[in-house]
Amino acid sequence: MNANPYFVHLRVMEPDGNGGKKQCSDWAATVAINLCHEDVVAGVALCSPKDQFSRKRGREIAQGRLASGDGIVLEELAPAMQKHEDFMKAARLAVSVFASNKIKDINDFEHIVRDLVLNQ
Repeated sequence: MNANPYFVHLRVMEPDGNGGKKQCSDWAATVAINLCHEDVVAGVALCSPKDQFSRKRGREIAQGRLASGDGIVLEELAPAMQKHEDFMKAARLAVSVFASNKIKDINDFEHIVRDLVLNQ
C-alpha cells in the first residue's frame, strides 16, 4: 500500500458575495485513497455539524484509518483511477459506505448522502 495517499476533501461551497466561498453544508469529509493492486482502499473522516472543518485534522484521521486497517475496500476499482474525477467518484462512494456503516441517525445519513455524495 502506498504510504502517500491521494486526499479528497468533500464539502458544499457557495459564493459568499465578496468574491470568495463559504461552506453551505453542515457535513464535510476528508478521504484518503490508496491504490492496492486491483482495489482502492479509502480511509474516511467525517466532519459533523458539531465540528470545525480542518483539512489537516481530516487528513490525520483518514490516513490513520488507512494505517490501522479500518479502510473501506472498493474492489476492482483501481484500474479505472486515471484522473482527479475518478478519485472524486471513489471518495463519494467511500463516504456513502462509511456513513451507512457508522451513522445511526437516518436524518444525518440523508444529509451526508445529499450534501457529500450526490451534490458534488
